[in-house]
Amino acid sequence: MANSLKRTQSIFSNKLLANTLLALMLSAMLAPAFAQFGPYPRHILVITSDVLAITGLPAAVPDSPQVDIYSLDAVANAEAALSVLLPVDEEQALAMLQQRIAEIGQARLEEDLANAYKALAMAMSYDLDRYPAMIFDEEVVIYGLTDVTQATQIYQNWLRDEQGSAAHE
Repeated sequence: MANSLKRTQSIFSNKLLANTLLALMLSAMLAPAFAQFGPYPRHILVITSDVLAITGLPAAVPDSPQVDIYSLDAVANAEAALSVLLPVDEEQALAMLQQRIAEIGQARLEEDLANAYKALAMAMSYDLDRYPAMIFDEEVVIYGLTDVTQATQIYQNWLRDEQGSAAHE
């Protein structure tokens, strides 16, 4: 029995070591593809709609950028959720709406609506005129892409070019 226990512990230790090594290797392989192109941006803000799928999100590894995704459809979605199948009668509709708000909770509803309006507020504050848009480190906007890796490569190339231009001045 003791021999079997030692063998089991040895196998477990070897599996743990192998799994740890595998995890480290996969982390290195799954690190964002744009790591080779230049410095990471610290933050990427994505403004999009529900019909556009955002792809190429960086793996959660050290130094990967924070990516925040906001949908311009969030306000309409929140309003639609509250108003779905409301009766035609105004008093009945108001009563049902108040019941829904009570079920959700006023604080939760206010938080959800505030989050829904963030996409619109961000779009206005950055003076965006179309979407999808990705804002890198609050300074560079790239329009028309839904792949974060591809947009990051473009940003890094721009950044490298800007730094190269500044060095030659």
